[in-house]
Amino acid sequence: MQVPVSVLASDREVVCTTPHWEIRPYGAVSERVLVRLSTDGVGTARSSQAYVNFVAYPAPQTVEPIEGPVEGGTMVLVHGQHFRPHGQELFIRCIFGTRKSQALILSDTELQCTSPPVDGAYLPTGYLAPFDLETVPAPAIMKGTTPAASQFPKKQLTFYYRRFIPSISWVEPLSGPEFGSTLVSLRSDAPILNSKNLKCVFGNIQVPLFLVTQNEATCTSPPVVQPGVVELTLTADGQNRKQIGPSGDAVRFKYYVTPTVAKVTPAFGSSRGGTIVQLEGAHFINDVRLTCKFGEVMVPAGFTANLAVGHPVDFPPVRGVYCRNASVRRYHPDKDIARIRCRFGTLTVPGIRVNETFLECVSPAASGSDGILQVDPPLGPNHRSLSIRLIGEGFISTNYLKVRFGGVSIEAEGQHLVQTALASTDTEAVVELPRLSVHTDMTRVPLYISNNGQNYAPEGVLQWDQDEDAYDVPKSMAYFTFHESILLRNVDPEVGMTYGGGFVSVFGYGFLNSTGLNCSFEWIGSPSVVYISSTQIMCEVPNMLAARSSKALGHATLRVTLNNRDWSQTSLSFRFLGECPIGHYCQHKAFNDYTFRLLPCPAGHFCESAGMSSPTPCPPGAFMPYRRQVQCQLCPIGFWCPRSRMIQPIGCRRGWVCDEPGLVVPYKRCPAGYYCAQLSALQ
Repeated sequence: MQVPVSVLASDREVVCTTPHWEIRPYGAVSERVLVRLSTDGVGTARSSQAYVNFVAYPAPQTVEPIEGPVEGGTMVLVHGQHFRPHGQELFIRCIFGTRKSQALILSDTELQCTSPPVDGAYLPTGYLAPFDLETVPAPAIMKGTTPAASQFPKKQLTFYYRRFIPSISWVEPLSGPEFGSTLVSLRSDAPILNSKNLKCVFGNIQVPLFLVTQNEATCTSPPVVQPGVVELTLTADGQNRKQIGPSGDAVRFKYYVTPTVAKVTPAFGSSRGGTIVQLEGAHFINDVRLTCKFGEVMVPAGFTANLAVGHPVDFPPVRGVYCRNASVRRYHPDKDIARIRCRFGTLTVPGIRVNETFLECVSPAASGSDGILQVDPPLGPNHRSLSIRLIGEGFISTNYLKVRFGGVSIEAEGQHLVQTALASTDTEAVVELPRLSVHTDMTRVPLYISNNGQNYAPEGVLQWDQDEDAYDVPKSMAYFTFHESILLRNVDPEVGMTYGGGFVSVFGYGFLNSTGLNCSFEWIGSPSVVYISSTQIMCEVPNMLAARSSKALGHATLRVTLNNRDWSQTSLSFRFLGECPIGHYCQHKAFNDYTFRLLPCPAGHFCESAGMSSPTPCPPGAFMPYRRQVQCQLCPIGFWCPRSRMIQPIGCRRGWVCDEPGLVVPYKRCPAGYYCAQLSALQ
């Protein structure tokens, strides 16, 4: 291969530029090539002992991890080939977009480099940087390519600089036993980063983080060898950690030794509760959440040095607030009943002796009213498990707390579905919905609650109607609506811009016009939803880039919910693009504001390139009857197209000849001796 002399330095020195060299034989990574000088071609080349050693150019194949923070500092491991051909040391740099960093060569197929920080202009959202390698050439090393490298196109690698700023507002609990398994909940003011790389870090131990909703996530504490206090942080790349406290402060998680109970005093007590129990042991913690558990009932505990004192609550069968103005008969073996009193919760009344084995007491009046004021969510699917939250008054956390679905205040046992509820406070309870069979016809039903499994509130309800509230005179009833499962059929259009904006139509079955109606694109909620009918809704496409979604470019899963909690089992695929594809355009709202809604190129126009903000009209002499086209069609022979934006061509007039494609106006008259009808095209 001949190359010209670049510089004639002297009569004893010349400078030449090496050509592109394809290394032979196949599979070799270097080749030693003889260099000769000639004045007029290969035939007169002089003999030489100078050689140039061509080596294969480093070829990266994978990058791990593929993303990191905009502040840089991520240790990136690159796998490929020809990093150290035949043990020869190369000087290689990693290229992250326009920034470079020195690479540390580990082997011929592996090297390591650190991501540099990006400019401040990319900080608001993030930056997708192309990744590549370059060599700093040494004097005796020339780069070449192998035959295999020239036969296959090179794959473009990328590294995503992500701006990750956690906005955690609440973390609970912040302590747990040394053997781990404590479920820690994190709540955020902004949507949490939806990335499989996001993890919780307890000290130096990383554990997976699971999204519950777009603003709530959980992670489980790992076991540790030594109890103590560790920092709880988040990492998005497995290396750099982010503090999650207010203003970037540290959040600490305390590992404690599991408490041990050695002695219980007394060892027994009344089934009515009220007995003060003293626990003796080790490793008790003076914490407001210190509780004692009696079977399935938990009660608060007080702390006294190495002792814990528990206060079990009263069991509800003997509380009188649910049997007002009724006589309560109690058995007592003692004949001396002068000191016996009946206790209803915190209220006590004297007992009246009837005989040696019975006494009676009148239940005192209880202040306040018990019942359900609000249901969250107020509707849910009829064939799936779902827990709902009840807001009201007078709830008691016992095994007797029941919720009945349907019926009136007083019903025979077994007539309606009854579920056991769990009360976290006296104003909030949680109950799991009954799973209905396919033969059960139940839609809107009232909810009744009972603290003793017998008396249900609200009282006095004699009849009701599932379609109207005319019978609800006090307007104090709470309802829950069972709905059919949502089925999704298709979405139109099926693509959108990663910056969001515009609405898409979702078609299916079972949509209801509820306050909880929402759509999610890979768990990123729509800013607004418009209800059209039971088979169609319109969902606004969210800004996936601002939401830091891992599906900002690619296919996202589209789901629908009616209560903003329970999502449809069927889903649709929606594709996000970085720019308008060919055959479409995205209009401007203003000179610096886009709608980002993909619009099909209309008939009479063409959109031949990506990223168009307006369609191009078909010029005179061309037409286009279809949408989403990238080119217009020339007017065929026998027709003419006098205007732009034409959808159909015009037939050639009688007495004229249209024998050219793309004709704007007929200019040839019918020749002598011929009769030219309409659409004439004489040659």
